[in-house]
Order: sequence, then structure tokens, then C-alpha cells
Amino acid sequence: MTTAAFTGHVMLKVQSPHSIRPEGQLEDRSYMLRGARLSGRKRRVLAEAENVKEEGSSEVAPPKQTGQGCTDRTGVPPSDNKSSTLQVPAPPSPLQLMSNAPYQPNQLNLTQHLQALHSKFWGQGDAARAVILHTETHQLGKEIEKFTVLNLGPGFETFFGGRSTILVREEYKRLITALSTPSDSAYGAGLIGQPGIGKSTFMHYLLVERVLSGRRTMFQCDSDVIYELDKDGVSTRSTLDFFPEPSRDWALVDISDSLAIPYENLDSQFNIMAFRPAPEGWRNWCESRRAAAGVVRPWTKHEIVYAGLRTCHPPLNADRLQEAFDNHGPSPRLCFCFAQYPQCMVEWERDTARTIAEVACKDHNLFATSVLFVREWDHPSLYHQVFLVDLSETGLSPNVSIITPLVVRLIAEEMDRQGGPKVWEEFDMFGCSPHHDSGRRIWASHSMSAIISGEARQTKLRCITRLPGADRQTLESAELTLPLPHPVPYDDVESWLQELNKARTCPTLFQPRVWIESAFDSILVTPNYITFFETTVSHHIGATRAGLYGRLDALVGALTMANLRGQLPSESCKWRLVFVVPKCDLTAWVYVPKWRAEIPEGDWKEHLDLFVLCPEVGVLEIKERPISRCRVSA
Repeated sequence: MTTAAFTGHVMLKVQSPHSIRPEGQLEDRSYMLRGARLSGRKRRVLAEAENVKEEGSSEVAPPKQTGQGCTDRTGVPPSDNKSSTLQVPAPPSPLQLMSNAPYQPNQLNLTQHLQALHSKFWGQGDAARAVILHTETHQLGKEIEKFTVLNLGPGFETFFGGRSTILVREEYKRLITALSTPSDSAYGAGLIGQPGIGKSTFMHYLLVERVLSGRRTMFQCDSDVIYELDKDGVSTRSTLDFFPEPSRDWALVDISDSLAIPYENLDSQFNIMAFRPAPEGWRNWCESRRAAAGVVRPWTKHEIVYAGLRTCHPPLNADRLQEAFDNHGPSPRLCFCFAQYPQCMVEWERDTARTIAEVACKDHNLFATSVLFVREWDHPSLYHQVFLVDLSETGLSPNVSIITPLVVRLIAEEMDRQGGPKVWEEFDMFGCSPHHDSGRRIWASHSMSAIISGEARQTKLRCITRLPGADRQTLESAELTLPLPHPVPYDDVESWLQELNKARTCPTLFQPRVWIESAFDSILVTPNYITFFETTVSHHIGATRAGLYGRLDALVGALTMANLRGQLPSESCKWRLVFVVPKCDLTAWVYVPKWRAEIPEGDWKEHLDLFVLCPEVGVLEIKERPISRCRVSA
């Protein structure tokens, strides 16, 4: 008997097609749940009890699943047999988590599922959707959202990688709309996304939609077999001799461990091809067929929590799901595993640190990439543990960023170990588009750590806003005492105001608990000034200046509403915006012209000064302005 490592679902045993038992049922008609033997009678009672939602409870009751095992409210599988033994399956290893094991096709089970799917749902359209789709409302913190789940019902317990119920994401609807239609110029679409993000689930969902609509479809997820579904039924074709006539019917192909490369058999159809994110697999295929590359957007935290409660049996712990999301990214495969096996998260973090060390030894600038390049070398775990594959801001192409703040910190620590200042001088964190933040977030982690936990010393902030009428060469400076105090974490502007009211020491340093684009990296509050540290822009600041001033405007409004006017910029409380920059960019920053003239009008902005700081340099003597820098533009 095989247990699905990622969800806690029980997978079907290999069975004779003439003798199909419900999922998890043994030959003596008892059942196995995560290794525990249950009698059929007791299992039915537990299944009914598990699906009765307690009055007044805010939990999402899991749907009834024929053949699914159940536990009591403590999550411990009960037993009515003193001789029964609990055989807890071993947690999956990092290598197993990187495979797509839940979707490795068992041809017998898959064939039976497809035949049942055709028999029950072919051409049923909205009438069937009304039965299998259910919309529910769920609240997580202050956030309330509506979600749709799809439950195919009895007989489909392993259709969606070990379950019959899935969350129908809004992202799936967007992808269906965005997929190219057959034409002479574009004949196919490549689907890419983060490992474990749900590409295979989407392909199976898309197949269900095609069956409901009664549309002929080819489906392949194994190197030996192609399934053809049409009005006459389901045909199993060998890849050796199946070459269908050209048509605009869809062929859904799921690249996996069982199907490493796309076959040419289905080139005459309109291909929707799900690829791993590494570009050597999908880029040439898309370019040769002028096919669009669609990207499955990452899951939100609310989607992860809801799916873990609603589609997993037993329901997973919401707090563990959120912790897994924050530390290791938006992959439901990982989050579900880590919520079920907390010890796996520790092992995954250790393995991620090893991966980062191996990549850093090869080329630390790989961490600063923003797009999916075909390179001579890519670490096999790069897209599982380091990079997050997402859709670009334009919505037209994929890009990548560092997956979570934890991984950013691990990268910064490894680069410090690899060579310290010399490595940081060579790190091309500002070589990419100004809208991309991967390298800059690594720099932010390193630089803020350097000035918070660095050695005690006085350093200079170089002012880059001249007073009106001042000589062009006149640069003011201010001293900063290092190290800065231990930071107080906050979640948003509202919680920052609460922490500001509670602050009993001065100076006080505040940092966002999780890095977000709309927050400064740190805020230092003293009796005479407030300093905002910004590490994620280069000296080409034109594209991001408005956003920076917008943040300051928002803080002014929040302080005014909270009646904390004493903290507003004034003669008695100056504001400083400090750009923390690498050594290689320091000279260009010092000579950026016209800062004062380009600050938007407003009384409070007269009390704002802009400074530049390099934690690697300390006190820097400003020499006469080099001619080569005269035309550096803001």
C-alpha cells in the first residue's frame, strides 16, 4: 500500500480491473489510514462524524470522500482492535519533495479514472458543474474571500494526485482565458511555473473542463501512452504508432519524471504543454512553434490555508501552513508536507543552505538574475529552493525572484562566508531592471545586518540634498553611531504606530516582519530625527522616486491621523531618507544632482534630507568631482 507523502491521503493499491475496492480497503474489508487499521463499520461512523460541522465552529468542514480515511478531532487515527499497530509512514526526503510523485501515472488507475470521467461527465456542461463545484466563504485574519472547490465524487479518489477534491483557483480561470487559440501564427502554449505550484492539477482540471464541454482532447503524461477522449469514449494509444490527423483539437501534455521530453506525435494538434521552469526545457519548444508561454502565478497565503483545510484529510493546521508559506514559499506541495511533517521543514532548510552554498561556489551572481536564461549550468534544486517563478509586471513574460525572506537571509550569510567585502563589491545586484528586486533584497539583508550588528563605530552619512544657494561642491554630512539597536518587528503601518507608542527606549529601530515593497527596510526613531533606510534602488532612481515619496506621504498621513504630530517632519524633528548603497555605486550616488529641486512641493518636505551610506566604507573623503560623473542623471 502506498501513502501519498505530501497530503496524507491514502493512495490506491494496484488492483485487478475486475476487483476494485474502495481506496484504503484491505482484502479483509478493513481499512488503512496513515498506517492504522480500521474496521469498515467504525470507518463509516467516523466518516459521518468528521463531516458534521460543529455548531458555531469557524472551521471549514472537509467534504465527504468515499474511500477517504478519517481521524478524530485530535488527528489521531482511532482503532477498535487491540492488536492493530500504528505504522506511521516516514516523512518524505527533500529529493522526494522535488519530484512530482503524486502525479506519477499508474496506467491502470488513470485509465479507469478517464473512462469513468467520460462515462459520467461527457458533454454534461453546466448541469454537472452545478453538482461538482461548490463556492464557500472563508476568513483568514481580516481577509474574507470566496473560494470554489471541485469534488468529482466517489471513484476519483486519486485523480488529482491523490485526491478527488481540489481548489479551483481564480488563476485557473485566468489561464484558460489567456491560452492562445489555434491560429496560423501560434499553434500551442507552454505552461510553466514553480515546482509544486499545481501545473499538473491544472492540466487535469483543464481535461475535466474539456470533457464537460464535450470536446475531443488528447492527453499524455507518460512516455508510452496517449489517451484520446472523444464522443465515442476513451482510447489508449501507443506513442509508437499514434500520429493523429492534423486538427485544432487540444492535446494536453504534462512533462514529468515519466515524460521527460515532449513527443512529436501530437504536433499536428493544438498543444498545451506543462513544463518544468528550467528554460532549457520550454524555451526552444515555444520559440520553434511560436507558442505563448503561460505562467502559473504563485498561490496566496489564504489559498494555501484554505486548500489545506478543505482538500486535505485530515485538515491541516492553519498556523503550520502559514509558517511554511512564510519560510519556504507558495508551493502547496511543500506547505502541505511541512504542515503534516514539521520535521521536514528543518531538513528542507538545511538542504536549501547546502544548495545555496553550491550555487555561490559556482557563481554568486546567479542569485541576482531576474529572467529565465538558458545557462550552461543550473543547480537542479535552484527553482525548488531558491527562485520563485512568477509573471512579469507586464503580464507578458516570466521572471524570477528569491523565493522568501528566509532564503534571502541564507544567501546573504553564505556570501559573507564565501569572501566578505570582496564578494559584495563584485555582486551585480543593480545590473538588472530597476523593477526587479532579487539581488537588491540580498543586498538589503546583508547591508542592514552590517549596520545593525556591525562593530561599534561612528560613520558618516553623506548628504545629497544641497541647501538653496549652496555651492555645487558643498556636501553636508551627519554622523551615525553603529551598531544600531536590536530591531522591533512590525507588520504594517498600523502596527508600526502601535509599536511606536509602546517604545520605551531611544533610539528605537523598527523593521517590517516580512519584507514588502511598500515598506522601508528600517526606521530609526530618535528624539531629534527619524531615519528611513532604503536599500533597494540604484542611482538610476527616476523610476522609483515617486514610490519613495508616496511612502513618506502615507506615513505623514498615518502619524497625523494617530495624533502623533510630534513625530512629523519639522525643525525639531528632521526626517532623513538614507540610501544604503554598495561601494561600486557610491561615487555615482554622491554626485547625483538636483535632489533638492526635484523633491515634490510641500511644507513638510523642506524638513527632509536625503543621505547616502555605504556600510563597507565608513568615513569617505569626498574629492573633487570627476568629469566622467558630470552627466550622471537622477
